[in-house]
Formats: sequence, structure tokens, C-alpha cells
Amino acid sequence: VEANAGLMTVSSRPDAVLPAYAVFNFDWKPDDFVAIGVEYQDCIAAVTDEVPPVFLWTTDEDQTVPPSQSLRFAQALSAAGVPFEYHHFQRGVHGLATGTQVANNDRPTLPENVSAWVGLATAWLRATWAAR
Repeated sequence: VEANAGLMTVSSRPDAVLPAYAVFNFDWKPDDFVAIGVEYQDCIAAVTDEVPPVFLWTTDEDQTVPPSQSLRFAQALSAAGVPFEYHHFQRGVHGLATGTQVANNDRPTLPENVSAWVGLATAWLRATWAAR
């Protein structure tokens, strides 16, 4: 297609990555875990200095994805010299999105400070892009 003629000449590398309570490898999955059609990748082992800058956050009360996933990813980023910012909130379950009532209408209460990640990420993105 003519409209896409130059598409492959443009980099597909993102300028930044912002994972939240993310799965970075599957060395922690429960014995009964079934991932049909999912190819296992070890993003922790794959970290190199080519990874774009990263802002990541997690919560200590996440029962779905162990918070150690984010901590180990942050350690791998640090070892590779990748710029990153990491926030580990004490309270909050998996799937909080922005941590606001609008995004969590089905939850009667929310942790007080987890929504701060949005402002923190915004400031980090501004500073990261300003440094470019």
C-alpha cells in the first residue's frame, strides 16, 4: 500500500515505558496457572541499555502479580543503566488504574495516595522529554 511505503523506516521503539503492577516474567506463577496462547517472555532477563526510560509502580497488597516483579525489573534497569523511576505503594490491590473513584466505581474504598502515580508519571515524562 502506497500510504505505508515509508512505515518500516520509522523506529517503533517507544520513547518511554510506563508499566503498572506488570508481569515481567512467569517464574512466580501458581501451579494451576494456564496461559493459553501466551508466549512466555522474561522481560527482566532481557533488559539491556537499549530499553527506553521507564516509570513503574506497584502496590504491596497486590494479590494478582507479586510486587517483587516490579522490584526485580527496577533492579535490572538499574544494573543496565536505564533511566527509571520506581514507586512502591504500601496499600492497594491489583487493577486500580488511575486510583480514582471514577476508575474504581465498584470499590467502596481506595487507598489514599495511590492515585499520586498519575501526577508523578506526568512530571517524570515532562522531565524525561525535556532532557532529550
